[in-house]
Amino acid sequence: MPWGSPNVNRNRTYESNAADLREQLKRVNAELVQVRKQVAVLENERQGLSNAIAALDGIKLGSLPISATTATPAGMTRLQISTNETVRMWGTLLDQARAVLIGAKAPLHIDEIVKRMQANGFHANRAPAALRASLVSGLDRRIGRGETFYKPQPAVYGLREWESKTETA
Repeated sequence: MPWGSPNVNRNRTYESNAADLREQLKRVNAELVQVRKQVAVLENERQGLSNAIAALDGIKLGSLPISATTATPAGMTRLQISTNETVRMWGTLLDQARAVLIGAKAPLHIDEIVKRMQANGFHANRAPAALRASLVSGLDRRIGRGETFYKPQPAVYGLREWESKTETA
């Protein structure tokens, strides 16, 4: 037996084991992608149900109007996941901001509103600064029309129905 033969056999064994491990890693990665897709779908479904409950609670209390954005599928927004599939999610940015404020029962700084919206899964993958910019634009537009929201301090937003309570306090 030549001097180098055991090393040749050992190298073939290592290469074979490495190839097996690479194949196993590919299978595990493929399974992980599928599980992540399922988690994204379930998380969006959970968030949609949570938002629907918040909207229904608001309607029950008379604090949210029944509108296309809260009552019909036409008002749903889309959340893109890692593939070409889209998952629908209830409500608009302003509906979400309203739900956060209703939950807080007090005016909040815009950064806190964005933080709570993302903690609830709404636009969780979007950059907070981009979400904030879009939200501020919509909030200020509603304030300019005298609808839904008011601004007691710079960058602090509340619901219009609270405005008189804050001024008298």
